[in-house]
Amino acid sequence: MEVKKDKVSIKNINVNFKCSEYLKTKKYKKIQAKRVVYSSAIFITITFCVFIALAFLATLLTVFLVNGVGLLFRNFSVLFITPVNSEGQETGGIAPYIITTLLLIILTLIVSLPLAFIVSTFIKEYASNGVRNFTTALVNITVSTPTIVIGVIGLAIFVLTFQLGGTGFSILSAALTLAIIIVPVLAQGFLISLSSVPEEYRLASFAMGASKFDTVMRVVVPSAVVGILSTIIFAIARIISESVPVVLTLGSSVHTPTGFFDQGRTLSTNIFITLLNNSSSDATEQAYVSIIVTLFFILILNLIIRFISNYIQKKHLGKIVQKRIQKNEAKKTCNAHVTAKNN
Repeated sequence: MEVKKDKVSIKNINVNFKCSEYLKTKKYKKIQAKRVVYSSAIFITITFCVFIALAFLATLLTVFLVNGVGLLFRNFSVLFITPVNSEGQETGGIAPYIITTLLLIILTLIVSLPLAFIVSTFIKEYASNGVRNFTTALVNITVSTPTIVIGVIGLAIFVLTFQLGGTGFSILSAALTLAIIIVPVLAQGFLISLSSVPEEYRLASFAMGASKFDTVMRVVVPSAVVGILSTIIFAIARIISESVPVVLTLGSSVHTPTGFFDQGRTLSTNIFITLLNNSSSDATEQAYVSIIVTLFFILILNLIIRFISNYIQKKHLGKIVQKRIQKNEAKKTCNAHVTAKNN
């Protein structure tokens, strides 16, 4: 055994000597120089792209803030509360569009969230490899489908065929159309969040005698709650920003909706329609204010959901730590009883 150990150590010494000699050769130095050049070029390119993107975003925000915030404080009652003028539709306040946007978000999430959660949970936790690959590919294809195509499908099915809301143009038709867009987006995000949970969590839950359903609902989902809520934020922003599918199924009415079967305009469709059909100063002011309100709305939603996710995560981690402390205390008391009996 000692002779074999000596042979192994001699081999390791030879290998280390050869490696140290290779590091001094010109060939290695050339390769290292090329790596430095490539790494520097990639770093400079990425930094430049990030700088361009941030500069573009800062320019847009500056234009919106300069043109919108002043109007927001100067003409708050006119831009928000003033009833819609029947002669000049774009001169009314944007309060109806805010209400329509909120109703559309609520109804779309009510339809989309259960479906997306069921699909993502089935793909990750229950489906076989063949079914998982097929459904994942189907979700990816649906995500990459142009939204105008889905808008035309919603127009043909919910507006022209079923005529939801009487005329067909309604918040319900728009919500069902957006659900076709949002469900794959949510399912893809939920799937990534569930996949990020370590497999050891599931195995530990099974070892404690928990069922598959209990493991998913009490271990996997709470561990992935941050990613799930981030996906919901992205979905809400997607709902707010969609314009063409919403115009095709919601219509362009400027009146305040009283239910899910009414027509209306969202903030994004109001920006689109106002700037497309009217170039007056009043229409431009209203469009800028709509942009400011949309950005503010998304920011508030981000802060609220971030707070909720941090609270849930801390609560979940607190329970885990508390359980570990209880287990350690139980072990200590058990060991104390065993030592007392032995003595």
